[in-house]
Amino acid sequence: MRKQVHQCLRIWNQSEGHLQSIGKYAAKPLIEEGLVLLASNDPFSAELIRRRFKESKSVLELANVYHFSQDQINRKQSKAIDALALIVGQLISQMHHEASQRKLAKLPPARYENLYGMEDHSRNLVNLLCDSDGYWALAVTGLGGIGKSALVHTTMLELAKDSHFDDFLWLRFEQQDFDWMRGEESAFWKMLLQRMTLALAPQNLEHPHWQSRFLRELREKPKLIVLDNLDEQSLSPSFCEKLATLVNPSKLILTSRAAMPPSSQFYQYALGEIKEPAARHFILEHARSLNVQFFPSDAEAICEGILQVTGGNPLAIRLAVGLLLSLPLGEVMRSFADNPGKNVEQMYREIFLHSWETLSPLAQRLLQAMPLLARSGGTREHLLAISAIDEEKLDEIIQELISRSLIEMQGSVLEPIYGIHVLTESFLQAQVLKWS
Repeated sequence: MRKQVHQCLRIWNQSEGHLQSIGKYAAKPLIEEGLVLLASNDPFSAELIRRRFKESKSVLELANVYHFSQDQINRKQSKAIDALALIVGQLISQMHHEASQRKLAKLPPARYENLYGMEDHSRNLVNLLCDSDGYWALAVTGLGGIGKSALVHTTMLELAKDSHFDDFLWLRFEQQDFDWMRGEESAFWKMLLQRMTLALAPQNLEHPHWQSRFLRELREKPKLIVLDNLDEQSLSPSFCEKLATLVNPSKLILTSRAAMPPSSQFYQYALGEIKEPAARHFILEHARSLNVQFFPSDAEAICEGILQVTGGNPLAIRLAVGLLLSLPLGEVMRSFADNPGKNVEQMYREIFLHSWETLSPLAQRLLQAMPLLARSGGTREHLLAISAIDEEKLDEIIQELISRSLIEMQGSVLEPIYGIHVLTESFLQAQVLKWS
């Protein structure tokens, strides 16, 4: 840091001085602010640096002004630069922290507690996104509930620690957005740009040329854009070409259950089920967190049974483990033994059906009402309003649904927000009348 500060001071009055930077921050404003702070504690050192470098006074001139020897001036100058470099370093740390917090504020609340078996995937995504010579657009694809959104979220938590991206932008698409996606592509594209502009620079929407201003924002400093949970209908080749206009230097990452069109410019990162060792650890930890009672000697049988039902799909694991609160493992296994060749959709349908049948009537009522909430979820008061459940019973019902992984708690423990996974919503809307 000292070497960088000294170099910037030495060329302060040269034509290229304004091009100097310290890290990714413009040097002159940093040093000016540093000198103001230095002057509050050590006026002489701040004045010495200003006269020596900004006014281009020689060491001899300053020695005559201050009645010191040239050697003394050199030592005092060195000490003053040390003090200034320390302050500049503190300013950079503060700016870095503020930038990190600003980016983190753009992310949705985490819908997961721990990611099991995802560490390598997260490192891979960080490397891909930070590679300036690599892909500008990435797609994380895989089965529903496999952990795509959670993987991207934890990757962005890691990226928020450095200054590779100036800002984050995260848009999630829910069931109610899919009608837009299946309509006229130009209308969906305009809606998408409006939502991105609102999230990144809402003041631009007031300008008649807001679209061009938004695109200029993406070009001026690199942003990281996340489009979470896009469906197959929206990922046409022409729409993917439009998405490509948003990148360089900004980058785009989307999540989808659908594979990308072969002609797209996206790097497709296909996410598979979590590997068996991590899946076993996840099963046992989740069972313990739900207070599922089992003997240590039963752990192997529980893992084998749940993996046989779910493979390594994290959401399916959580749902199946939740069934153990009301059904013995053998009954859970027998429920799935009749159709061993079932596909993923059938697997979810059966798990949701079993979960539904083991819920209390009030829990069924609340779960049926959950799709009435906005995509961002709702507070405890919202749950009271949509379900008409007595307030003294509501917390018990919420806990019942959380334990079955049928609703998710987001936000903070002081102000929790409750929502449901998009797959839960889909199956409620498609099947709940039959189940009832």
